[in-house]
Amino acid sequence: STVAGLALGNTWRFDSGFFIGADWVGYLIPMSSEDNTKTVTTGSSDESLEKASEENKDLASTFSKIATPQVLMFNIGWIF
Repeated sequence: STVAGLALGNTWRFDSGFFIGADWVGYLIPMSSEDNTKTVTTGSSDESLEKASEENKDLASTFSKIATPQVLMFNIGWIF
């Protein structure tokens, strides 16, 4: 999924370009999602495996479209 993130937090930048930050609370909003799955079985396949595969695909599709809250995310790096 491609998401847009909204967050409230702090970032501290030093003269060397090094930074450290913390997002105290945030929210990730899905903008688009795509799934590409393939199930391969060896030997004989029965209906229960096909049903489980389809249920997993539906579940992954559902989760990829749900907005997600976040709490306490740390960031560290260099600013060029």
